[in-house]
Amino acid sequence: MRASHFAGGGQKLRESAKSLSSRLAVRRSSFSGRQPTDTDDLSLRPGLFRSLAHPAFQSIHDQSCQSLTSDGKVVTSVQTVLTCSKLISPQAMSQVIRFLYTGRIDSQIINIGALKQAAEYLELTDLALYLRNIINKEQCLNKQREESYLLKLGNLLNEFCLSSGLFSDILFQLEDGTLAAHKPLLMARCDMMQAMFSDDFKESSARVVRFPGVTCSSFEHLLHFLYTDQAPHVKHHDCLGVIELANRLVLPRLMSLIEVAVIQELRQLEEAGVDMIEAVLRLVQPCQIHNAEQLGDWALSHIALNYNSACRRFPKVLRALMPENQAYLNLNRWPPIWYVKDFDLYQRQLSEQSRQEKQSNLKRTRDPSGCLCFTNKTRKGSS
Repeated sequence: MRASHFAGGGQKLRESAKSLSSRLAVRRSSFSGRQPTDTDDLSLRPGLFRSLAHPAFQSIHDQSCQSLTSDGKVVTSVQTVLTCSKLISPQAMSQVIRFLYTGRIDSQIINIGALKQAAEYLELTDLALYLRNIINKEQCLNKQREESYLLKLGNLLNEFCLSSGLFSDILFQLEDGTLAAHKPLLMARCDMMQAMFSDDFKESSARVVRFPGVTCSSFEHLLHFLYTDQAPHVKHHDCLGVIELANRLVLPRLMSLIEVAVIQELRQLEEAGVDMIEAVLRLVQPCQIHNAEQLGDWALSHIALNYNSACRRFPKVLRALMPENQAYLNLNRWPPIWYVKDFDLYQRQLSEQSRQEKQSNLKRTRDPSGCLCFTNKTRKGSS
């Protein structure tokens, strides 16, 4: 039976990466030949065969296999083969592998006892507890256990595979460097990667794949999502590269996670009194181009609510927006254009009224008769 990996738990996976492959092979095992020494290279070689005194496995060996590509080329690779003992049925091992990758088992499984026995032989504590809840008819507890297991699995993949590049089989050439990755994980989590690494494309047999126009930082965020299924830690100032990658590789879940994270960050900054008009103006059209519709709509709404400030401070940027965006802002700006016109008319009328009142007050305070004594004398002389 072919197995991709054999793990005994999170604590054992945190052992030294230098001797990880040898420990997976010799753990709880004795060999038919001499015992290995510290100077021996325990990595398995093609044709190497070892018998195991293990309740779950009888032997382990490497063998060469050949496959024919669509263009007629023969590709040679090495695969590790573990021969199971009679105590482990094929159905039980299938469910064990399913649990190791997904954190759950087939709901229609019949022989729970055989699977529980296999979990004990393999020392899979999480699977044993999972099965115990099923036996005790407490399946509701398994939902939380699935989530915690997947979180732990993602952290382990991030630590051993992504951070250290352990067992990587593909390199990505980016604008500012290279990053190592693992084809099986990428193909399982991304349909575009599955197509790219198939026999119909040259990347299927390439050791290095070029991604022009992509930085290492953006690609690291992408790999973090593919390996852990968790939202990458992006901010509003560095999210556009990851959004472009998510759109290029058709990853709608990654796109949604980024949009939610960026919107929450911008709202928190706004509540803290930070002016975000310039940052939002920088995001709106790139988000629309790369199909980040939720973030693009939120950015347009934010600009419309703060239209007067944006128009006063960044008039050239507003005039450079696409006609559709300018039409949306004209219809949805706050305050609306009719209010602005009415308010301007009110201010002009109020100013005119104030000016007229001042003139009338000046006329009432002026005395055209002059000095009374002088006027009386004049009248007397004339009379």
